[in-house]
Amino acid sequence: QKLNYTVTESKVVVAEFADKKGTGAILAKKLSDAGVNMGYAYSGSNKKNVLFVANTSDNEEAVKVLAKIK
Repeated sequence: QKLNYTVTESKVVVAEFADKKGTGAILAKKLSDAGVNMGYAYSGSNKKNVLFVANTSDNEEAVKVLAKIK
C-alpha cells in the first residue's frame, strides 16, 4: 500500500544543557546572533537536563556557538 508522505534525512546539531527556564530562547538567540538560521529545533527534558536538537544553516558554526554556552 502506498502512503502519501515523504521521508527526508538531514544532519542536526545535538547539545545537552542544564534544564533551566528560558534555555531554548537563549540558545536560539545565540545562534541567531552568530548568523546561524534554524530550519527546525526541538528539545526534550528529564527535569535535570535539556537535549536540544536543531537543523541549522551552518552546523559547524552552531556547534562552536553552543559549545561556548554554559
